[in-house]
Amino acid sequence: MIVKIQEDVYSYESKIWGNFNKRQLICILISLVIIATAFAIIFWTTNSIDLSAIISVVLCSPVLLCAIYNRDGQHLEQVMKYKYQSRFVYPQKRKHVMTNLYQEIEKNQKEYEIYNETLAKEEQPKKDESSKNFIAALDKKRYHSK
Repeated sequence: MIVKIQEDVYSYESKIWGNFNKRQLICILISLVIIATAFAIIFWTTNSIDLSAIISVVLCSPVLLCAIYNRDGQHLEQVMKYKYQSRFVYPQKRKHVMTNLYQEIEKNQKEYEIYNETLAKEEQPKKDESSKNFIAALDKKRYHSK
């Protein structure tokens, strides 16, 4: 006895009737109802079998596609919902912001120079006082008698 084993256990869907699963059977029944009502209404108004058949098949095709289409474990309506959300609800508009590195370096260099100048101006009086104190201390030591 040969038993087929699915390659991916998660992709397995139990079959209910024939080779159809529950979702496919429900969608086929819905599409049959759509075909029957659309065909009857259009045929009574136009008396054209060709026109009523084409329109009824076009009307039921989205339902049949929902039953058949399965991509990456997601059905058609889920894929369409995600596409709608990504396109209209959550649009991804990324602004392209370009910075000139040379301007940034020059700006940082100017800020650095300005900061150093202010530091030098603040420390200049302190250096003058400390140098005067140092010279005064040396003078006291030089003339200090033992």
